Amino acid sequence: MSTTVEQTSRIKALVIVKTLFSTQEALKHLENVFKQSKYGCALHFTAKAVGDPF
Repeated sequence: MSTTVEQTSRIKALVIVKTLFSTQEALKHLENVFKQSKYGCALHFTAKAVGDPF
């Protein structure tokens, strides 16, 4: 899995993800990584898939 931050604002970030995981697996993985980061305990967040896979 590789990630690139495409755009950020005060309350939103667009992250481009390239992965062989399914959409649901990728979302779950990214949510878990964020929860374990220094921001995860302080911020409410959601993740959603947009665009066409491959």
